[in-house]
Amino acid sequence: MEKPTFKVIIVGGSIAGLTLAHCLHRANIDHVVLEKRSEIASQEGAIVAIWPTGARVFEQLGLYDDIEKQSTPFRSLRIRHPDGFSFSTSFLEFVNKGSGYPVICLDRRKLLEVLHQKYPSKANIHVKKKVIEVQHLDHGARVLTEDGDVYTGDLIVGADGVHSFTRSEMWRLADAMSPGLITTQERKSMTVGYACAFGVSSPIPDLASGENINSYNDGSCVITFEGKDGRVFWFILEKLHQTFVYPDSPRFSMDDTADLCGRLSKLPVWGDIRVEDLWRSRIFASTTALEEGIFQTWHFGRIVLLGDSVHIMTPNMGQGANTAIQDAAVFKKFKTLEYIPFFDPDDGAEVPIRKIKENPILFQNIFPGGIRLPTEPLAAVQQCGERRDGHDGIRRNINEWRALQKLYRDTGWESQFNGELFDDR
Repeated sequence: MEKPTFKVIIVGGSIAGLTLAHCLHRANIDHVVLEKRSEIASQEGAIVAIWPTGARVFEQLGLYDDIEKQSTPFRSLRIRHPDGFSFSTSFLEFVNKGSGYPVICLDRRKLLEVLHQKYPSKANIHVKKKVIEVQHLDHGARVLTEDGDVYTGDLIVGADGVHSFTRSEMWRLADAMSPGLITTQERKSMTVGYACAFGVSSPIPDLASGENINSYNDGSCVITFEGKDGRVFWFILEKLHQTFVYPDSPRFSMDDTADLCGRLSKLPVWGDIRVEDLWRSRIFASTTALEEGIFQTWHFGRIVLLGDSVHIMTPNMGQGANTAIQDAAVFKKFKTLEYIPFFDPDDGAEVPIRKIKENPILFQNIFPGGIRLPTEPLAAVQQCGERRDGHDGIRRNINEWRALQKLYRDTGWESQFNGELFDDR
């Protein structure tokens, strides 16, 4: 009897969801993307930084060249302290030489446009599909959308961001099926301690292309990136008078944005440049609360969470998009879950993810010396595959293959995995 097709339902059509769609397409895994907005590349968020950890995934997906054309490489990092002391560092040059990839920045909307335009099966992407319910079935899972459509599959992936409805539904189902699994402490583990005004400005004299400036002040921080065509992407972070616990996060209007930038207008950025210069030349600006935190439960039954829906950090690290990209790559890493020897479709995601988690040899810290995420399989970054052969060299030294060979030797599934993230043949 022919084996039934394995299908993944991706909730969310942003960076995490579209990257996963590309990964699954390359692996010939059936999938669908449901996005609640009316368009994929909406103007939300100012800038995305792509580090080598994300760049190498995009290159193997055949996307990196198109993304690079829309971006500007960081050439220098400048830091200013509250007492006026400032310095420049060659850290970004070190990253480039050590990995073969520069750290690049680009408009978030441009990245989404590339991900969408280069996706070959656009019929799988559906907009205006707001999910209103997730259901566990005896032999699968199902999502219902606001317009009355029903989608059935084997796994549901929540790539729907910090305000993830999929996460809420996963908690609801866990409360009914495994009471106590989602603790009160976990529900309160996401907090908001900062507000962030962010925007894009037209070119400002004395700010050079490729510069990243971090100006630290008491209770606030100004971050700027000088990108393509001289446009200036900026973030102004201000510590709030109290720490809020999600979902009781503050909301901000355009008036709040003007007020924040007005109060901090004289804050120095670099040299004689002040916040008021960023505001005066703005093209776009908004303010948001900065949620941060890591949930402990990344999956339940047939539901798996990726990206900001399960781990969220402040933008000063420039790593939010990269962790989401890496989540998608690791999710697909095992070619298809059906090839894993211990996978039983009737057990949903629980068995393979739990078994993989029990083998810590597969996991690495995401950023040595930086943020440390839980050793869950979908957050484990394939950091051990080093890229030291230059930007135009061979970039497929994926050492995890050796670990997988050792772990699953004699299981017979090695023939389904060619030692790379993706099979280009």
